Amino acid sequence: MIKKVLTILFIIIFFSNYYWGQNVPYATFSSSTNSYIDFGAGTNLNCFDTLSQGDQLSITLWVRWGNFNDPGVGPWSNLFTMSDSTNSGDNGVWWIQHNNNNSKFEFALHTTSRSFVFSKTNPVAGIWFHLACIYNGNQIQIYINGILDNSKNKSGNIRPYPLASKLNMGRWPNPGNNYRRFNGDMDEISIWNIALSPTQINNMMTNPESVIGVNYDTTGILGYWNFDNSTANDLSPCENNGLVGIGAALPIELLNFDGVWKDDNVTLTWTTLTEINNNYFTIERSCDASYWIAINEISGAGNSSSPLTYFAKDDINHLNSSLPIYYRLKQTDFDGSSTYYNVIVVNQTTDIKIQIANKMLFITGIDSTQPLTLVVINNSGQKVYEEVILYDKKVYLKSLNVGIYFYFLIYKEKVIHEKFIVR
Repeated sequence: MIKKVLTILFIIIFFSNYYWGQNVPYATFSSSTNSYIDFGAGTNLNCFDTLSQGDQLSITLWVRWGNFNDPGVGPWSNLFTMSDSTNSGDNGVWWIQHNNNNSKFEFALHTTSRSFVFSKTNPVAGIWFHLACIYNGNQIQIYINGILDNSKNKSGNIRPYPLASKLNMGRWPNPGNNYRRFNGDMDEISIWNIALSPTQINNMMTNPESVIGVNYDTTGILGYWNFDNSTANDLSPCENNGLVGIGAALPIELLNFDGVWKDDNVTLTWTTLTEINNNYFTIERSCDASYWIAINEISGAGNSSSPLTYFAKDDINHLNSSLPIYYRLKQTDFDGSSTYYNVIVVNQTTDIKIQIANKMLFITGIDSTQPLTLVVINNSGQKVYEEVILYDKKVYLKSLNVGIYFYFLIYKEKVIHEKFIVR
């Protein structure tokens, strides 16, 4: 039993660290000819002159790959780049992109010369990653999901913007290498003329307003785009608004996507607030969060400006498993373009109920003849709390610092788990 529980915990911990998620709207790039957001020449951008000749830079963003093999995808797929818009070479100021076969994230910066650092982490299609690319005057660094992933020594002031340099999202600003187009989604992009601290990076991932401020005007911020108003408008006082190419889009507004597992069936529900050119939804299931199969297809409403709720049922009797099951929702437009939404994890229904209030967990429904084990894991996968519980109880996790955690309840050979945030 102990070995089985440890195996279950390993599987859940491993995949939970991948399954960060973003809520729509966010920017979607189809890697088609006009799939980009263009902010114009670097020399014309408001506030960006404070970067030139400085020795600090921070860029943070959420990114999720769609299709690595789409015909429009270029090598070195670009995410957020300031570079020359006329030549094909690497004549730029900074690049957040990938390596030549798109198997690593890359952060490149030009001071007195160009330097770059690759991530050790591999991007995975359908999975959200939070990137923070930092230059502090001594190093260029890449943080993945709040953890320092790789770094390289680097010094000097950031070069002035070449006259032909442009700021683009979703592609390289010039036509070399198929514009280095990207296929996937991006959200909550910020740029700063300061080097964010590790704590600030983690807070940008979990609660951006705690760093940027509710008015998005904290000292050092040069731009912030979260696409919540269905535009590429900059929410910071610098007001560097983007021009959205017709190949980039903000998908349908999805209010929720939920699943309930009872007996041998999982009932899935989701609600859209608005729909534009929505042809159909595809529900995909995975038992290991790696291999996915399509299990159902539900017609969409086409165009709608009112909330609509959809239902689907998945018969899982043949799976013969009490492990959590993963589901994701794919939405396809009439033109064939598609968008993946957040992955959800569905646990088998038990009598256990748990409520979370910051550092307090309220656990009820425990059968005193069947002890429950509570384990809490931090964002780095380290166990920070464990207790065997025999009765309904309030658990105060007073030693936890601000950050992201996962709780696991091991009860009657089942595992219930969820992410929670301590603020």
